[in-house]
Amino acid sequence: MNIRTSILIGIVSAAMVLLFSGCATTDPEKPFAGLKEEIKARTNAEIEWQRSLEARRHASQRIRSMLRDDLTLEEAIAIGLANNRRIQGLYQELGVAQAGVVQSQLLDNPHVGFAYLGSSSNLYKLELEAVTNILSLFLIPLRQALAEAQMARAHHRIAGLVLAHLFDIRRAYVMVQAHQQAYRLLERVLLSSEAAHEMAERLRDAGNITRLELLSRRSLAEEDRLALSSASLAVFESRERLNRLMGLWGEDIAWTVKADLPAVPMDYPDVEEVEKRAVEASLDMALAKSRLTAGARELGITNVTSILPEFEVGAAFEREEDGMWFGGPAFALQLPIFDPGHAKRSKARAIVERHWEEFTALSVEVRSQAREAFRRLEVAREQVLYYEKSFLPLRQAMTRQAQRRYNGMFLGVFDLLMIKRMEIRASLGYIDALKAYWITQSDMEELLAGKLPPHSTDMRMILPVSGGSMGQGGH
Repeated sequence: MNIRTSILIGIVSAAMVLLFSGCATTDPEKPFAGLKEEIKARTNAEIEWQRSLEARRHASQRIRSMLRDDLTLEEAIAIGLANNRRIQGLYQELGVAQAGVVQSQLLDNPHVGFAYLGSSSNLYKLELEAVTNILSLFLIPLRQALAEAQMARAHHRIAGLVLAHLFDIRRAYVMVQAHQQAYRLLERVLLSSEAAHEMAERLRDAGNITRLELLSRRSLAEEDRLALSSASLAVFESRERLNRLMGLWGEDIAWTVKADLPAVPMDYPDVEEVEKRAVEASLDMALAKSRLTAGARELGITNVTSILPEFEVGAAFEREEDGMWFGGPAFALQLPIFDPGHAKRSKARAIVERHWEEFTALSVEVRSQAREAFRRLEVAREQVLYYEKSFLPLRQAMTRQAQRRYNGMFLGVFDLLMIKRMEIRASLGYIDALKAYWITQSDMEELLAGKLPPHSTDMRMILPVSGGSMGQGGH
């Protein structure tokens, strides 16, 4: 009978398990609290993790109460952070990372083997062996450091995705406001063009205008009707995008937004301050740094395990057929003969060097995007102020003068309507400029909060494609 067991290592393993299991937990509540605090500090927004049906029920009641009245930007952000299931699912990655930290503090389980050897003479032998890899005891600090680096990487990644989602909601809310404003203006344009068409029909019946003039007025009305249809679709699409970001469906999508785009503030930060703050706050750079740290930790473990993959220690006991017992230590060593580990070490080093290059490149990109965002914000602000101080007052003055001339019978009604259409088109341009400013402002704030804004922000004009005749004079 042959018995091999690992008494000493078993005692050490039990002690280590008790030591680490007493201070480690797989509950991700603590890392989530850190994430919540960071999002609060960066954006002043509150996040919550609904880990129970009761928490979801309370969140649903709170969301429905916010949807009863006109939806504000702050409420849209709160709903999107609490109700979007993708965001809620992201927090589970904290549980994965926390479990990895706990797992890194544990010894490898021992290997146990059993064999029964019998014979025709009723003699038999039993062999039992239990051994464990003693090298895992010395790797615990390295594995724990790697798991903590991976936890930091998960933290930065989730924080970046939450920030991106938050600012996507801000941009989507701005688009809803802009398209709704444009739709209301285009409704006025259509009413004006339909009135002009009706008047043209009466004048044509009286023989005072040509058929060409009548068809021209009808063409304008049809173009404006198409433009209003396109504007209606734009409103619908922008609302649906916001619905997706907020995670709303069913009866909850009947929310309203009545507030127009606000005026631009008169002050904005200095470009050097923007660049400095963007670099200091960058979550993308923090994520790249955590990847670099995790890669370095993996390289350290690889350098050890590639040289000595496994070193098992135990104790062996054997009972002979005459009842005599023999015992002593037992060792098992895996020799890296066929795989000396060169490829593993080279791969780990290459990963670390790649992460370093990514970190360096990001530091350049963040600075560049900070300067670009500042310049875009500056130009967008100048364009809004140009509309407010020069172009819109000019169009409004033209409309007032045209109204006076019409009242004095020096100007025809069609010319008056065309000048009014020009004023409304200028108002649509003003809405475009406001939309561009507030989207650029969201990009800037996202950058200063620590997340690179998307490269392809939707800055398409909301002026109707088919409404080119709105810019014509009084032909």
